[in-house]
Amino acid sequence: MVRAIVTAASDTAITNVTFYLDNEQTLSLSQKNGCANPDECEFEGDADAYIWEWDTRTATAGTHVVSAVVTDAHAESLTLTKTFEVNNYPRIHLTSPEQWSIVGTELQISGQVNDDQPDPKITVTLGDITILKTSGNDFSVSYDLSGLPEGTYTLKVSARDAGNNLSSLSTPIIYAPLAATQFERLLSLGAGGELLDAKDGKILYRTSNREIRLRQFSGSESLITNLDSETGASSFQIAGTRVVWSSRPPENNFARLRVWNAGAITDHGPANAASINPVAKWPFVAWSTTNSLRVRNLETGMESVISRQSGQTLGSDGFDLQANSDDSATVFYWASMQSSGGGPSEQSVYLYNTATTTSTKLSADGNHDRKVSTNGSSVVWQRELADGAKQLVHAAYSAPAVQSILSPAFSAFHGAKGSLVVWSEPLGDSTQIKIRSSDGSINALEPVPSPTTVQSVGGHSALLWHQNKTKIWSDGALTDILPALVKGRLDENRAYLIVSTEQVLYRQKPAQLPP
Repeated sequence: MVRAIVTAASDTAITNVTFYLDNEQTLSLSQKNGCANPDECEFEGDADAYIWEWDTRTATAGTHVVSAVVTDAHAESLTLTKTFEVNNYPRIHLTSPEQWSIVGTELQISGQVNDDQPDPKITVTLGDITILKTSGNDFSVSYDLSGLPEGTYTLKVSARDAGNNLSSLSTPIIYAPLAATQFERLLSLGAGGELLDAKDGKILYRTSNREIRLRQFSGSESLITNLDSETGASSFQIAGTRVVWSSRPPENNFARLRVWNAGAITDHGPANAASINPVAKWPFVAWSTTNSLRVRNLETGMESVISRQSGQTLGSDGFDLQANSDDSATVFYWASMQSSGGGPSEQSVYLYNTATTTSTKLSADGNHDRKVSTNGSSVVWQRELADGAKQLVHAAYSAPAVQSILSPAFSAFHGAKGSLVVWSEPLGDSTQIKIRSSDGSINALEPVPSPTTVQSVGGHSALLWHQNKTKIWSDGALTDILPALVKGRLDENRAYLIVSTEQVLYRQKPAQLPP
């Protein structure tokens, strides 16, 4: 880039400054186009000046002459001239593959090299393997990866011109044949982006510029909000055609529930809530407040309030709900009862039904039960024993008073979702993931050292990290998806994978979904 900057003065007004490149006029100015305030200039010397910029990347190699003719009100002119030598570096454009592509056994590589000198020499390598050596402006090659182990590779394209200028372009790819056939690239969320929710064929995500967007399966998008205009916005969830989240207005710092519907945002109280932590299952959303839990039917607007009893403290998270066929909702929550010494004498799980507006205690007196989850067939919560051990308690949704111990000692509870209940148990120096299906059968995966965790549960599938790979468990079968640990989510049985710091989002193709 060449920036021609002219400052001029005369005993009369300057009427025109005209710039020329190789005797061809490029720009004529009747007034200054530089910045007015030196403190606000992007480049030094721009203040109170006439400026022309020349992008030399498209210029031919060799000598070029830039001149400026300054004319004043007396029609007197002065010409300023400067000579430049242009010898550009080759510019490489890689058409295929895209950065962080998931590729199968056949790697297709193509692109172009633009330079101000003819026939640059092009070299394409994959790691330490040379795939192609050629010259010219276009390159294309296919390479068989089947002899290589699955994993992440760096593809590099280098170009050297007659002036010995060398340019290179590198892009990472992931060689994973199964994932290449099962997943399609959807979009890049950008650095700092995040997939917030995936439900009912829709995804909710945060972009790199802090926008919250809802994307339909058809590809149409809606802007929900911008985090730069909100304070403390969190817990974004899809609820049918709505989006719900928690926010804190700057004027009082109290939490509120926000609901987006077809472009309109409504706020729900009470006005003095300390926390919200919404849980949405269409058409209901439940959220915590300072002294109560609230349940709202997003279709009808009907709202129920679960108030704390005397001496109780309601759990501000770890509650769940399920919509019923009679248009009611059942909420499972927990509360602490304070002892005279100040600590909790007991923590109990309760059931609340919006039709009867009554609460029923499910825990036995003296237990320490908390953090409950339900998928409509099972209800599961955590119990802490006097010695510090943690158990998982299980009950059928239809008979929650009849309970059994699902796990006598667990390290992490990953939730009851879809038709599954998923948790992890310690086993020596390793971790074992266990999955309970709706028929009561329990699948225990091979114990492995950390990192071993469950990314998401939905339908009859679980997306997890296991043996340093990203895998999907579905109906008793465990399938390797990627030879790397990547984040992901399940929309029922459809998996979404987020690859690299650029947050490239892949979606499982419909034909590849488990039945």
